[in-house]
Amino acid sequence: MNLTRRDFLKTLGIGSVGTAAMLALAACGGNGGSTGTNTGSTGSTGTTGTTGTVGKTADDNSGTNITVNEGGEEADYVELIVGVANMWDTPTTWRSNIANDSYCGRLIFESLGQQDADCNWVPWAAKGWTTNDKGFTYDFELYDYMKDQEGTPITADDIVWFVNTSIEKAQKPNWRNIESITATGEHSFQVKLTQNQVGVIENFVFDTFPVSRAAVEASGDDFATTCVSTSAYKLVSFTSGVEMVFEKNPDYWQTDLSLLQNDVVPRVDKVTLKLFSEASQMGNALEAGDIQFAMGLGASVAILYEGNPDFSMQEYTMPNGIQLFFSGAENMPCGTDENLRKAIAYCINPDLIISSVYQGYAGYMYDTANEKAQGYLQKWKEEEYYPYDVEKAKECLAASNYEGQTLIILCGGGFKSTAEILISAMDAIGVKSEILTGDMAWVQANRLDGTIYDMFINQVGCVSLAAQWSIRFDPNGYATGDGTSRHDYELGELLYKTWTQDGYTEENIDAVHTYIKEHMYAYGMVDNHVLNVWNNNVNMIECVNDYSGCVRVQACRFGK
Repeated sequence: MNLTRRDFLKTLGIGSVGTAAMLALAACGGNGGSTGTNTGSTGSTGTTGTTGTVGKTADDNSGTNITVNEGGEEADYVELIVGVANMWDTPTTWRSNIANDSYCGRLIFESLGQQDADCNWVPWAAKGWTTNDKGFTYDFELYDYMKDQEGTPITADDIVWFVNTSIEKAQKPNWRNIESITATGEHSFQVKLTQNQVGVIENFVFDTFPVSRAAVEASGDDFATTCVSTSAYKLVSFTSGVEMVFEKNPDYWQTDLSLLQNDVVPRVDKVTLKLFSEASQMGNALEAGDIQFAMGLGASVAILYEGNPDFSMQEYTMPNGIQLFFSGAENMPCGTDENLRKAIAYCINPDLIISSVYQGYAGYMYDTANEKAQGYLQKWKEEEYYPYDVEKAKECLAASNYEGQTLIILCGGGFKSTAEILISAMDAIGVKSEILTGDMAWVQANRLDGTIYDMFINQVGCVSLAAQWSIRFDPNGYATGDGTSRHDYELGELLYKTWTQDGYTEENIDAVHTYIKEHMYAYGMVDNHVLNVWNNNVNMIECVNDYSGCVRVQACRFGK
């Protein structure tokens, strides 16, 4: 008998859900990102089988129950309305890491590079890049015919201006790793890094948008409401917090589409993104036909479509997870009490979070990063990682200095259910706690201040382990210490050993992982999966996914 996930949950209950949800991916084996030539058209194509459904195996991240009508005649004009769970509040060039992976981002701007299906970093808007000194210096080449949507040529001077302005504004931590950038020709430039840390150049090529300096300055507001980029899609209408409307640019600069990966080839003529703050609202819109695609639909709603032949459902994972970061501040109970931190880790039941918050669409974690991070060691999954053990939790609590204080859990609204489960778990071992929350802007503004919370529930993604560790655990990373106000320079020295291409070894990586785990500075709670659902009346004839397995609707083909 074939059971859907919903039936499985009802039949087996909470205890088996975590095991069922562990459809683990192999770690991405990126090559460090120094690519000299374009990969051509070997893009991240999605599942394109015969008419019917496409199953998902343990090592297949392409999704479940996807209907593709292969062989159909392609429509002459396609317009799609897509629901999304997050959206940029402004199309400005100057961005922080908030919503960095938002679905709208790759429609608004192109990046110099992107990841392919094997998680290698390859050119996109750039023609290519090389390094001859083990990753300290990179030479980039641009296409000499690149132009923005107004027809203004993009030169190396524009890229140099963009990067230097980004360094000055310092809205993303990675910009501090850029020592200098210099134009070496009209369409070439050189970037020097402060260190050849794994992940730095990858973040650089992703975060660098080819834009015209003249266009940005002429806007008068740094593209706060309108945008002129090199993207194949023009942002023709924008209402903050409501919707973005894109139309395919007939004068797109890249005329040789074979040089693009399949997932960024522009095929759909018009795409409207509508923002929904609640999964139930997005589900209602999908049912009513107000949207055709529901991207990042909450599991509690998405599960209702499982097995429904009228809808396709796609499950995939992003390179992040749900983490619990403990304060490192000396004035907070968790900041100075290792046994208290361990007691909390042992009292958490991941199966309960997986089943009740994510309806089974999640897996276990064995580090603060998930296994898509470059450098992840598969052996960690065989080690003990604070399994749910109430008695062990009570033993650690008894050895701690906890005196009945109310511990503070900082989190955004999206993690309230997880925080409530955590409160119940701690209450069961005799630890009192309460939630501190606010809108996303407030949470992001206060997340680095470990003096106002004991725990912070967050979702931190990364290109590599070194990148995540540097952002969260570098004692010299911020004015207050690391990302939680901790000043552990012994950990810092371990981190710094991994900050070179030569030092990014299994031994050094394992040492950092072990140190963080043994001192319980942060706990990987669950690796939540992302769910996309769409109405099969769109008549998809080719499903095109990006490197993570997420359908890129603008690159798909649709029939008449």
